[in-house]
Amino acid sequence: MNTFDYNKPRPIVESLVKEINDNKEEISGMKRSIFFRDDKRKGKERQVYRIPTIYLNFRKDNGRIASDILSYENQNGELIEATAFGQEIIRQFLIKKDKEATNQLKRTIIDRGQDEPAVITCDGFLINGNRRKMALEMLSSEFPSEAKYKNLEVVILPCKKKDSGDETPPTHYEIEQIESAYQFHNQGKSEYTNFDKAISIRRKLNNGMSIEEQLSYDATFNMLTPAEKRKQINQIEQDFLKPLECIDRYLDRLGRTQMYNTIATAKGSQKGQWQAFIDYHKSIDRYIRDPKKLHKLNITKNERSTVEDIAFKLIRARKIDGVDKKSHEIMRMIPKLLNNEQSKAELFKLKEIKLKGYAETTSDVKDAEIKDLQWYNENRENIIHRVRESKNILDGVKESETPITLLKAALGKLNHENMNLKAIESENLKSTLKITESIIKKADEIKKELYGIIKKK
Repeated sequence: MNTFDYNKPRPIVESLVKEINDNKEEISGMKRSIFFRDDKRKGKERQVYRIPTIYLNFRKDNGRIASDILSYENQNGELIEATAFGQEIIRQFLIKKDKEATNQLKRTIIDRGQDEPAVITCDGFLINGNRRKMALEMLSSEFPSEAKYKNLEVVILPCKKKDSGDETPPTHYEIEQIESAYQFHNQGKSEYTNFDKAISIRRKLNNGMSIEEQLSYDATFNMLTPAEKRKQINQIEQDFLKPLECIDRYLDRLGRTQMYNTIATAKGSQKGQWQAFIDYHKSIDRYIRDPKKLHKLNITKNERSTVEDIAFKLIRARKIDGVDKKSHEIMRMIPKLLNNEQSKAELFKLKEIKLKGYAETTSDVKDAEIKDLQWYNENRENIIHRVRESKNILDGVKESETPITLLKAALGKLNHENMNLKAIESENLKSTLKITESIIKKADEIKKELYGIIKKK
């Protein structure tokens, strides 16, 4: 974890400043306005330079690899980006992150060249353009005779102030602002994975940059009404930050604190876990966290930890053989299973299984994959049997539901232990009264219809 003051200027490596100054080439007539301080508002343009990629450095606080960096530093200590070793580690993370997107970027550079300049600190660390440096290095290796792939076009941020007319160097906070601006002003570049985006958003939030400020760099957000902005901010919390909190609890219970690289994030994959955590939060977690909403899951306060434990086991399993649903779809199915007492009882038998094996430890991502597979194989038959049986019970109930069973279920809900009207928030009392009146009206209609049927018979 970084402990520096985000409102102070970022430390500058003087030896690298000299390398940049000695090797930069001014591109005549080429200036650009960048997302820095009030440049965009004032229409201020800065000179663009051409610099050999070998003098430019990847930056570890890069949203695209946020999960990889956090995981690495949690296991190995601080990664020093201003070293050859640190640069190689970051390079490998970037290479592995999204190979298809990297290939697309290479094709774009071959076809159109560099569309926009990168943004670097005065000592050569890339704030915007990390993947372009990597792509250019690949192209230079593939086409060694092509000089155009050996350089990157950049705008250089201010260095140390030498006289009164000079600008001050950027603070850590301003660098975060620049990254946010380019993140939300994506123009055909590879998007961050949603998982890395979640970690990046939270990192900025923890450093004092509100969600609203992060979104403010998106012109469409600024055009929204206050109510629409609040809705979008809430959406960010529900889609990114809350699922990330669930992941933290899951990793802690496995003894893998901040080992985010052990979370499967493949898009559309049946084994993908990021989407499963999103659906876990939306379908289960948000109700567990609010005692007034437990009735929606048909559980008591004492059963909350059991439900989360079972959900985490099913997420760890990733795929349940014989159940034609992806892991995130199973999370959506759990509330339905809980709302039937028999299927709930069957699902609760998964309490017998331990989420973490006895004395289980994990050293790295490959070892974690092996441990997950071993754990699933050991518990496979039990997990499959319980989930399939619970689902079969529910499906059978659906087929056998009659007016009498439906009425009994409705009465059971009205007599549920959580039906404490005093717990209703004052702003919801009027809407609750309307629901009650609708129930009375429907009950009267059913009563009249039944009397009519009885008279005819």
